[in-house]
Amino acid sequence: MSFLDFMSIVKHYRKAISLILVVFLLVGVVCVLPVKPSYKAAATVSACDPSGVVSANTLISMIVPISNEVIDDYSDDIKVQIAAPSPSTAPCVFTITAEGEEGGECVIVANEVARGIADKAAELFADLNTLYRDESKEKAKALLEIFETQDVALGDALSILSDNYSYCNFIIDEASEPAPTGTRPLHVILVFLLAGILVAGASIACVMAVRDPIRSIKQVESAFDIRVLADSASSGFAERLWVNVELLSGEKPSVLAVLPLTGNSDDLQLVSDLRCIAEEKAGAQVLACQPLNESVDSVRIANRANATIIYAEAWCDSMPVLGATLKELRLANAKVAGVAFARGN
Repeated sequence: MSFLDFMSIVKHYRKAISLILVVFLLVGVVCVLPVKPSYKAAATVSACDPSGVVSANTLISMIVPISNEVIDDYSDDIKVQIAAPSPSTAPCVFTITAEGEEGGECVIVANEVARGIADKAAELFADLNTLYRDESKEKAKALLEIFETQDVALGDALSILSDNYSYCNFIIDEASEPAPTGTRPLHVILVFLLAGILVAGASIACVMAVRDPIRSIKQVESAFDIRVLADSASSGFAERLWVNVELLSGEKPSVLAVLPLTGNSDDLQLVSDLRCIAEEKAGAQVLACQPLNESVDSVRIANRANATIIYAEAWCDSMPVLGATLKELRLANAKVAGVAFARGN
């Protein structure tokens, strides 16, 4: 199938295609109307001890309860979650996500939670460090008693002991912009539009496969060994037919048969016009036949006529019917002059 054939199919079925696309678009819009927008903002808190004294397990086990405590202070309108790191990673990065219908509020909540966790963790470790210093002083005094004969000052004794929590720090990476999450209305509508295109294409493909309608003059002439005598799109449709029949037969036919593939030939304007022309120019007779699937007499009429014209209407008649009609007329030794090609609506 050429591009021109494809475009002619789209043009002919444009109303059906448009209807299918509109229906699918409306369904898509109806589906997304109840869907509320959703946004997510993420902030992180990195906890580490550069001295390497405090392990990752210790940091995680002490910060996780603090995180849960901070989250409990926020309402259910914003869903806040904490993702704890693996003990094997360094530094320990805690990811705070806030999800809700308002993107700006999600950013604010994520950052507030991150700052709350960092502040409480720093306060906790500062308290622990103070307690450890107090214990160290007592230990230092014990060392002085042991080394009372030596000139060891209290500060030197304290330096012997590790200051476990003084190097722990907490770095905040705040959220800046929210990211849309969940179902996006535009994406849903585009999916339904694509589905509509696929359904329209599949429907037309089925129609074309089942009916195989006549689409163009080129299609008829390339599929069958027959000539198209005239096209209804041109002016003087009946006049052209008569002239071409005369030229092909080499004489003015006295009896001309018009055989439509479908419908009632008595209702064709072409038959009336041909009768007027034939009577005026040759005193000839034009016989209107009924489709072969409706009347067997049409074969007898075509056999007695000097020339037979097959009337084919684009998009209404089908290629298989045209092929079967030609085969039956040729078996009956009818003189088939050619096809009168009528443009369908």
